[in-house]
Amino acid sequence: MKRKIFFILLAAVFAAGIAFAEKLPVAKAFRPEKELYKTFANPDARHRPYVRWWWNGARVNEQEILRELDVMHKAGIGGVEINTIQFPDQTADTVGCAALTWLSDEWIRMVNVAADGCRERGMVCDIIVGSGWPFGAEYLAPEEQVQMLYPVTVDVKGGRFTIGRDEVLGMANAQVANPRSNPTKELLFIRLMPKHVAHFTEGVSYDEQAGNDTITVDVPEGEHVLYFFVKLNGYSRVILGAPGASGPVVNHLDGKAVERYLDKFSDAMHFTRCKLKGEIRAAFCDSFELEGNNWTPGMFAEFEKRMGYSLYPFLPYVFQRTGAMGEPVREAYGCSFSPEVTRDVIERVRHDFWHVQMQLFKENFIDVYNAWCHRNGLKSRIQAYGHQLHPIETSMYLDIPECESWIHDGIGRVMEPNQYLSGRGYSMVNKFVASGAFLANRNIVSCEEQTNVGNIFQTTLEEVKVTGDRETSANLRYKTGRNLAYNSRDVYEILKPEDVQLPSSNLTSSYIFAYNSDFLVYNNDANRHIRYYRNTFQHGGISMEEMIVPYIVLKPKQ
Repeated sequence: MKRKIFFILLAAVFAAGIAFAEKLPVAKAFRPEKELYKTFANPDARHRPYVRWWWNGARVNEQEILRELDVMHKAGIGGVEINTIQFPDQTADTVGCAALTWLSDEWIRMVNVAADGCRERGMVCDIIVGSGWPFGAEYLAPEEQVQMLYPVTVDVKGGRFTIGRDEVLGMANAQVANPRSNPTKELLFIRLMPKHVAHFTEGVSYDEQAGNDTITVDVPEGEHVLYFFVKLNGYSRVILGAPGASGPVVNHLDGKAVERYLDKFSDAMHFTRCKLKGEIRAAFCDSFELEGNNWTPGMFAEFEKRMGYSLYPFLPYVFQRTGAMGEPVREAYGCSFSPEVTRDVIERVRHDFWHVQMQLFKENFIDVYNAWCHRNGLKSRIQAYGHQLHPIETSMYLDIPECESWIHDGIGRVMEPNQYLSGRGYSMVNKFVASGAFLANRNIVSCEEQTNVGNIFQTTLEEVKVTGDRETSANLRYKTGRNLAYNSRDVYEILKPEDVQLPSSNLTSSYIFAYNSDFLVYNNDANRHIRYYRNTFQHGGISMEEMIVPYIVLKPKQ
């Protein structure tokens, strides 16, 4: 077991406002021996740690919300971020609490309960817009959903070539598309290119056949490639979205779609009147994992207006198949390009295209989001990084920019002197966000800390269980015996005790030692324990009873 305490429905802890508050003196008149010491010695809520308050599957009720707020307040937590997220098992009720639907009347009432509870305890309350990430919902109209222009390629040689439009659409399967998304597909452009491109050529357009059931091309002699550019609409779904917000991702490059999505949220919540007025500090937006979102209505016109030339001739040079984390896939497809074409055409035009996407993202999401927050009396708090954002510049536009650090296997074990990430949990984006905040004179930087995807939230109780026989030792820090069963990642194992001069009770004895502050506890009803707490590790709902092991110290009478 891990000797760490987590609260039910709590997960990643982030420091919100460890920098100086707005009303403290500026650096020129600052006296650290007085103001700074007093701030740290007796911090108010703004300077205490906050928590990301997972509402797993929206399985919450008034009594539990207030109980957890009491626990957090007593522990010195300064604020919370209400974050409704998908429950690991979306069908079974393993916590004895019915699931609410995001934006339903009862869910909104629970938000009011939490906000009132924070105010009564002197705590700060933020809320994520939506559920999971990126923004999206089940009610989005098709034209509001995320869009991608995806290149399908077919190698062809001289002669007449025929292919059905449905066959082409069937090949438009983006690696990053969610398997449950069922996107609509539309063939927009067709281009015939030479297989090997030594000098720039626009190729031959067959766009007039894009709407035909059958596409026929008379291919010249030699090797060529037919490019079919297919628009995928609604190819991505919200990651870990709770009921009501688990649908398609909104098109972040379409300002009108973004505004409609945000307005639906605020129209239901009533931030500027009734009970919530002034009780929510900031609206939060997680990092932008929008892999492949490279298209929006009017993209050609926007590109030409900003860059002074048309993007259309360069379609085969610019649009790529997108893989994990938004990076191009490594598979070979389409044309091969000479070093000169790569340098003088591809790199230049792709740079311009990314620049335009970043401008469109700022105008259609960041600016729209900021304006929406301020209309509703909220501060904007965003993890402003992703392929279409410059993390330093975008952090300058926000009220509370946010960065993040991670916990994973290996943290603190091997810390190489010249490898800044080895054995450490922070990420490079922390420096970018802090720099942007400094340049914009933002006094508060939020940081998502201790995000854990390698141990607690992906480890089942079965995996951390150690089994043996009646002769297995009962030590807390190590076990020895025959036929030990365990997860080798969680312990230090010695399979041959004689090699390190440890005693062996029999020929098949081995040893395991607990890492760090871990310890090994004998549970006299392990199967019941596993059934009762199943799923709790995956979503942070770990109870005090599960993590605190009672013990006594016996002293001899003599």
